[in-house]
Amino acid sequence: MTFYTIEFLKNQNDSMGVIYWSMFWILLVTFAGLELMYVKNRQRGRYRDFAILVLLVAFFVIGLRIEALDGLKQVTNNKSQLVTVLEQVADSEGVSKDKVAIDNQTVASNMIVKVDKEYFELQFNNDMNSYTLSPATVTVPDKQIEVKTGDK
Repeated sequence: MTFYTIEFLKNQNDSMGVIYWSMFWILLVTFAGLELMYVKNRQRGRYRDFAILVLLVAFFVIGLRIEALDGLKQVTNNKSQLVTVLEQVADSEGVSKDKVAIDNQTVASNMIVKVDKEYFELQFNNDMNSYTLSPATVTVPDKQIEVKTGDK
C-alpha cells in the first residue's frame, strides 16, 4: 500500500511533458541542420525533403502536447484539491503537514489518510466539495506500507 505526502503531490512533475518538449527541440535542431545543409548544397533536394518531414513531425509533437494540456489542467486541479484537503486534515488533527499522507493521487471517495501513525477514511459528498473523516483500521502489515515523500 502506497501513501503520498503533500510534498510529493506538489513536486510531482509531468514527465511526459519533458519528453514531448525534448523531442520538439531535437526535431527543431535537426530541422535547422538539414536546412543549413540544403542551403549549402542547393542541387540536392533530399535535404529539403528531410527538413520538411522533420518540421511536420515537430508540428505533430506540438499538436500532441497541446491536446494533453487539457488533461494536465484537470490532473493539476485534482492534485491541488488533494493538497488542500490534506493541509486541512493536518490542521484539524494538530500535526505537521509532513506527517499526513493519502493513498491516492486523484480525488476520489473512500480514500485512506495516514496521519502520523493513525489511519482515517476520507469520504467526499456527492458534489465533492465537503468531506468526512472517520477512523479506519488498516490490515496491511507495516512493512508493506510505503510513504512517498517529495524527495523520492
